[in-house]
Amino acid sequence: MNKSIVLYTTILITIVLSGCTNKEKISNLKKLDSVINQLDSVSDIVNSIDKKKAAEYYEIYNENSVYLKENIDEIKTDCTFQYICIFESVRKPLKITNNEYDNTHKAIDECLKQMETLKSDVKNNYINNSDFNKFYAVENEYNSLAYKNGMKLLIARNAMTKFDTIYPIIHKIIESHKKSKQKK
Repeated sequence: MNKSIVLYTTILITIVLSGCTNKEKISNLKKLDSVINQLDSVSDIVNSIDKKKAAEYYEIYNENSVYLKENIDEIKTDCTFQYICIFESVRKPLKITNNEYDNTHKAIDECLKQMETLKSDVKNNYINNSDFNKFYAVENEYNSLAYKNGMKLLIARNAMTKFDTIYPIIHKIIESHKKSKQKK
């Protein structure tokens, strides 16, 4: 009789604990899937940016910006002021793309690998909930940084679109100014 009570109690405790473990496991997998989906989205954004084109735009910006700054008093009018402001607004995002693209790309790829590894460990019951929480906290901090940098690159991608629109106008303004300067 005592043996069957001990056996029954052991089986009951095992079932209860495994139920808790499964709930924790499902919860942990949902957390990981959420982070992985965010990182995938950011990775898609980063991959959609043409780094060479961004570098080219940044170089064009720098060349034209020097001329604009040297001649701003003559060039700036009510008509041109808004275009000059828009043109100036693309500098920082283009610079960020130029300087941080490679590191951000690597960081996002590394984060995705780490999250997939952690997900595999959770699925295969290689780590307990306590260890998961520790690893998740550390990885989530790193992921947040990668995500923020990825969002900066999204802004940069939008700035590149803005540059495509504004540069022909700025180019005309500069060329027009150069011609009027030659006539004087």
